Amino acid sequence: MRIGICDDDKLVAGALAEELRDLYAFDIAIVAFDTAFSLLTYIEDEKNEPLDILFLDIRLREQNGVRVAMEIQEFWPEIQIIFSSGYPEYAQDIFQIEPVYFLLKPFDRESMKRAVDRAVRRLEEAGHEIVRICTQGEMGALRLRDVDYSESNRHQLKIWCG
Repeated sequence: MRIGICDDDKLVAGALAEELRDLYAFDIAIVAFDTAFSLLTYIEDEKNEPLDILFLDIRLREQNGVRVAMEIQEFWPEIQIIFSSGYPEYAQDIFQIEPVYFLLKPFDRESMKRAVDRAVRRLEEAGHEIVRICTQGEMGALRLRDVDYSESNRHQLKIWCG
């Protein structure tokens, strides 16, 4: 699963990335951006694999996150966008693009987990082949296309992803 984070506050982006890695014990790739320009440049490059989920700050230095989301959806219509902001007044603007979730900063681990779980459900509903895995009491999800092979030995399952 490929998750993007676009926040002009590098501390917030780093903490979110760490929380995602800690919370999800499955194969995720996290790509962080500190400007809308760097995110849009990444998206416009056809060599880059599409992101499945994007955490997007609404109030970026140089652009409005809602406008950026509209541009992103032109390239990747199935991307699941989770908006975040420290300003609740921006919540009304996000419904132009049908986001997965709106997280008011600072947000807690449970809110973040609910947002990601909702994004994964939407991906499944859109026809993406998602494998749900429970490991040590934590739920996770993998895109089937990311699985290279798996191996089972008694009660242990090993999954290799490329």
